[in-house]
Amino acid sequence: MSPTLGGKTVAVLDGTADEAVLRDALDAANVKAAITTMGAFAQVEDAVVTGTTDAGTMSYPTAIIVQSRSPVPLAIVPIDLLRNPIAIVTPRGDVTFQQAVNEALQTVIDDGTWLALFEEWIGSPPPFTVEEMSAVPAS
Repeated sequence: MSPTLGGKTVAVLDGTADEAVLRDALDAANVKAAITTMGAFAQVEDAVVTGTTDAGTMSYPTAIIVQSRSPVPLAIVPIDLLRNPIAIVTPRGDVTFQQAVNEALQTVIDDGTWLALFEEWIGSPPPFTVEEMSAVPAS
């Protein structure tokens, strides 16, 4: 964690893993930054874009989207504090739909489309492998 955050304000979505990890990382680095929790992601985005806060935490892919649509220039500082795969949530018990989603995902993984799109739109290799994402238990 950069000591340049000392004295700055960082917005984070209230009650998320990002909040806990940010607090732990700042404490471990002995950085005194104010953390402002917000109830909706749109508030975090708006606080960063308007300059209400000095920084905001979000996933790297989300940061790319926020940066691309921001009316003001924003910098992204990627940090690897939390490897948090994204999940597709389906209605519980809809096995037919779940199987269709799994098959579609496997097709784009196998033919390289998933990796190519990730690198095209995000600009870097993913911070986790498909195998790591697959290891996350379904519920």
